[in-house]
Amino acid sequence: MNEIELARLADGLRNLAERTPEPVEEPSAWLQHDDGTWSPVYPDGRTGTSFSYAQMIAYKGEDIGALITALVEAGSVTDVQPTTVEVFEPKATEPGE
Repeated sequence: MNEIELARLADGLRNLAERTPEPVEEPSAWLQHDDGTWSPVYPDGRTGTSFSYAQMIAYKGEDIGALITALVEAGSVTDVQPTTVEVFEPKATEPGE
């Protein structure tokens, strides 16, 4: 962007009308699907996008590794299948490597 375009953009942003944020509709209930995913159910009966429990925990910024291990060991998560994916910590490198 050149100087004139930036000035126009800044002027346009300064003159935007103030908007009141729309209220966030809270779910009134939760629906667990047969595949173990969850969906919010809103007061008018609509259901939201489904997501897994692990996605919900990860969204909150939590480390889900220990949680999933505990859920599997407690029998709350079943039908767990091993994969060929290995999870490892990246090797620390020395400066200049």
